[in-house]
Amino acid sequence: DIFLFFDIRFSESRLNDTKFSVGAVLFKWEYEYDDYTRDSFGGALRTRFPIGFDPDFTRGYAKYIYDDTTVSDVEPGAAFEIRDMEGRNLTSSITVGVDRDSRDRPWNTRSGSYNNLSLEYAGGPLGGDVFYNRYEFTTQWFFPWRWDTSFMVEGRWGYVQQREGGKLPDYQKYRLGGINTVRGYDKDSITLKDPATGDELGGERMMIYNFEFRFPVLKEQGLLGVVFFDAGNVFDEEDTWNFTDIPMSAGV
Repeated sequence: DIFLFFDIRFSESRLNDTKFSVGAVLFKWEYEYDDYTRDSFGGALRTRFPIGFDPDFTRGYAKYIYDDTTVSDVEPGAAFEIRDMEGRNLTSSITVGVDRDSRDRPWNTRSGSYNNLSLEYAGGPLGGDVFYNRYEFTTQWFFPWRWDTSFMVEGRWGYVQQREGGKLPDYQKYRLGGINTVRGYDKDSITLKDPATGDELGGERMMIYNFEFRFPVLKEQGLLGVVFFDAGNVFDEEDTWNFTDIPMSAGV
């Protein structure tokens, strides 16, 4: 269960009538996992700006995140990775990245592509006691077909690596499942299992593949139908990305 106390957001899409955008977020919320409770307070600052060689489609961006998390109500017999988080966990990170967006429109897209590459650096000179590097890449392509239908193909990959000098809490690792990753599975249900306790743990690596055939249901109202196939999995630090026993789903 998640309890949201506040989530305040500000965004300026064209700062001083330029192509630069800025934004800020302030949040406080509480999330109850099976084995612990995460109480988080923090904020973020972000900016986006055009890239000179392709200013119509390509943007660079940077984001700073401050997350002050307290982990409590830890089950006495929980896995070591969970018990090790108990108490305060302070994350201070900067994410830098670049994306290229040539989609014909953000919603009900029929053509074009979206590609994003990012690096997040936490800890070290930024402070806090959580130290990691996170690398993520997304590629999404749309192909129009007859009768206003289209196909969408998407792949997402991620890798988070703990650095010396700090920790990597389990909640900063990858868990999949749910409408935004692998549909047909409960949210965060695609995880790793601790061999000693059977507790669910996040993984350091993840991959997601989504395939869709989109068709209009109520065209004037913008209502689409979707036939989908999803697949994805998480892996620990020692494993590499592979398709062995990968969770899959299909539906309408």
